[in-house]
Amino acid sequence: MNETIKIAAAAFLHDIGKLVQRIAVDSRENLPEDFPRQDYQPKSKSGKGLDHAHSSWTAYFIKKHLSSLPEIDDKDAFACLAAKHHLPASDLYPDEIIVQAADRISSGMDRQSVNDNEYSGTGYRKVRLMSIFDQLDGKVADYEGRRFQYDIAPLDADNPASVFPVSKNDSGPDYSTIGKEFYEEVYRLQAKSHKTLKRWLEEFCRINEKWTAFVPSSTVDLPDISLYDHALTSSAIAQALYAYHSEKGDLSVKSHIEANKNTEEKKFLFFKAKFNGIQNFIFSSGGQTNKNAAKILRGRSFYIAHIMKCLSRWICDDIGLAYTAQIMAAAGSITLLLPNTKCCKNILAKIEKEANKWLLNHFYGETSISFAYEEISAKDLGYKNKEDTASHDLAETGKIIAKKLEAAKYSRLPANSFGIIQEYFKEGDSPCPYCGRRPAHVNHEKCDVCEDLARIGENIPKKKAYSLKVRIFDRFDSVGEEDYDNLYIPVDSAGTIKTFDEIVKNNDEKGIEALAVFKADVDNLGKLFRNVSEKGGISRQTTLSRMLDSFWTLWMPHELKSREEFRNIYTVFSGGDDLFLIGKWDEIIEFAIFLRDKFREFTCCKFTCCSPCVSFSAGIALLKCGEPVQKFYELSEYALETSKLYVCGEKKKNAFTLFNETISWDNLQDFLNCDCRIKGLIEEKQINSAALQKIMEFISMADRADDINARISRKETVSYSEMSCFKWKALLSYFISRNDAIKKQEQKQELINYLAFSINKKSSRSILKVAIWKNIYKNRTRRN
Repeated sequence: MNETIKIAAAAFLHDIGKLVQRIAVDSRENLPEDFPRQDYQPKSKSGKGLDHAHSSWTAYFIKKHLSSLPEIDDKDAFACLAAKHHLPASDLYPDEIIVQAADRISSGMDRQSVNDNEYSGTGYRKVRLMSIFDQLDGKVADYEGRRFQYDIAPLDADNPASVFPVSKNDSGPDYSTIGKEFYEEVYRLQAKSHKTLKRWLEEFCRINEKWTAFVPSSTVDLPDISLYDHALTSSAIAQALYAYHSEKGDLSVKSHIEANKNTEEKKFLFFKAKFNGIQNFIFSSGGQTNKNAAKILRGRSFYIAHIMKCLSRWICDDIGLAYTAQIMAAAGSITLLLPNTKCCKNILAKIEKEANKWLLNHFYGETSISFAYEEISAKDLGYKNKEDTASHDLAETGKIIAKKLEAAKYSRLPANSFGIIQEYFKEGDSPCPYCGRRPAHVNHEKCDVCEDLARIGENIPKKKAYSLKVRIFDRFDSVGEEDYDNLYIPVDSAGTIKTFDEIVKNNDEKGIEALAVFKADVDNLGKLFRNVSEKGGISRQTTLSRMLDSFWTLWMPHELKSREEFRNIYTVFSGGDDLFLIGKWDEIIEFAIFLRDKFREFTCCKFTCCSPCVSFSAGIALLKCGEPVQKFYELSEYALETSKLYVCGEKKKNAFTLFNETISWDNLQDFLNCDCRIKGLIEEKQINSAALQKIMEFISMADRADDINARISRKETVSYSEMSCFKWKALLSYFISRNDAIKKQEQKQELINYLAFSINKKSSRSILKVAIWKNIYKNRTRRN
């Protein structure tokens, strides 16, 4: 069998005993009295007992509960490989030392001298996983100062609320509450017939993520890294170390492969691949792109993610690694930890060339994939030993990778391929009516690529397996049920997917029928990752990435599905740090407000009085159903970029743009109050849409007055006729005073004062504009 895969599996399982031990103790179970604990646990400092009891529980779990591991002939030896990582290196075989080294590098520090049975006087079973978002501002690093933790619960689509932290406490469910279901899933996995350990490990990883995503990996260090993330990165590190030393041929030299004596040696490749041209690919124009637009959009979005998933598998398969080498995936990019070997570099060069050749042949230069990697050491991953005064971090590596990817993006096509497309249109071919790029097949209404995209778009809500007409990279020929993202797609009572025309339909006589596109992404993501990496340990970056992705891909689709007011919103793409939604215009606005509130709760920012250390910016644009799909992207992208450029004093970004006006999320409550006030005036029939249009004229006059003041300050000439805009206050007062719908004079004066104050100040003027336009559109009478 492939020894590298065995190393990867053992490293992934090395700390599973922490979960098993806590389940057992909370269920009042103990290890058998005759279990050979001394084979797996080191002696305590006092010499009176054994430390690290979870090591024995790891071995026990493998021997008892993993009844059949494919390609593992000696289960006792495999248990030793996984469970002996806390014993002295002098007592270990070389492959066991690699698992030990991987555990320590993943942890970011040497834990040998620390007792893992207590933390700050609290029992290890009571320590809960703390939220990683609670320390991103760099102000609170110690356990006592942390405020938020996660409950012991599974992480899956059926339990999406688990991604939200709760206030730190010593109560809540114990581990016995998840034990039964965890073991049931393990037994179901064991009952399957797996031909390879690699395939078994892939499925066990999914089970492990579900049940250990909120289990702390350590109770002696700051417990903000999950057991799953520690297991994943340990596995990636272990197999990279094994492959590195295998090529060097020095696996027998123990001193050379002990990580704490080789922290400077660059044994790893920190690798990233990025899909270029995502937006243009999803929203490309040409052909009848509006035909079944929703179906094609979601099909294209999924296709990108699936291409990158296939690419990751291709890389791992050719190098001979388990899929645990992929430590992050989001927004059309994948991050893998690979061995720094000549063989690995040659394979990456070959795959990059072949992958882009395939893209060129099928998409004619519209898209490409960039590869970039950097040679790094254990210290670069955040590891330090007793002799180190400080650890390095991945921040600098991330900057280097980003620059390399950007450079690769602009040299993506080989010079000898410019203008040369093999087997393009032949005599008698007609262009595909969907894309207008590839030739449609005779007697078929579309090309094979668009056929795949349309069928995938149909299958996403059903998560139905599909055999591809065009094999991805000429290697991958299907989409499995497990490959589909957890996207929400609106359907009617019969289960038929709704069209854009159907979701904007308004049964009332008032209100415009229009779509809104909502695009958002997390602000300053690079800075967030740098803040995390400065704390040490690659697992922290993995945890941050996975938690953000869980918010978009697990919790958000569940909310769209379960809340009646949001069920007409399409998820075009979501995951990583960004999302793109399409829906009925007023529902999109309400959802954006709801989403921001929940995001603040998710990132522990809701209960603080200061500006959030994690925020997102958003853009919302309105358009008609018949607009070209390219316009969906252009309008939303412009709105988002406007929000990203927002500056108010020292505050940047953290804003949303709607009706071409940008408002800070910090002023959201002011907007809600303004919107509520105008809505109340309309409902009480004190004001109507015509009056709101008149007020918008006064706002335009105030805008012009500001421009003239700026010109005067620059000593520019201003004509007398241009000065008439300064009369807006007097005209506003006169207009409201003559409003017979408002009976009491004091109410008129109060409204005059409120509008004058709102219009006079530029930030509140934007709020007033958005609130007025929202109510105008909401109350506009439609003509049949």
